[in-house]
Amino acid sequence: MSRTRTTGTSTDARSQTPLEFEPAKSDPCPLPQGAEESIDYLKASRDEALLLDIPWLRERLTLLITDGARGATLLTRSDETHVPAVPATEVDATGAGDCFLAGFAVALSRGVGPLAAMDFANHCGALAVAQVGLPRSLPL
Repeated sequence: MSRTRTTGTSTDARSQTPLEFEPAKSDPCPLPQGAEESIDYLKASRDEALLLDIPWLRERLTLLITDGARGATLLTRSDETHVPAVPATEVDATGAGDCFLAGFAVALSRGVGPLAAMDFANHCGALAVAQVGLPRSLPL
């Protein structure tokens, strides 16, 4: 599994597409005041991330930015690491983000580090898109 680690933008190792995140132009952080103090990880899709002030948030918590077939990016205060997607034939994207987040949470709860948890989360997301409708079960 190839990962690209940078301190600026992340680059998808297969397509070399830069994943750039700029501060939102409206409300810089749509979280209730002080909520970031209770959050360790915040997951957003690439489209959702456009509404967030990524530089402000990454000073306070760890961000998981998902980007479909291009994989996901882990943003910490000092690093950005892109984890490529697991190859899958997409039938229906329903529930893919939820399965990704559930897989990430399960892996963390079992003592796995964030990058390995992202690998597992990508597998869960890939299993979700390979079937129609909400996934009925995923292997743990």
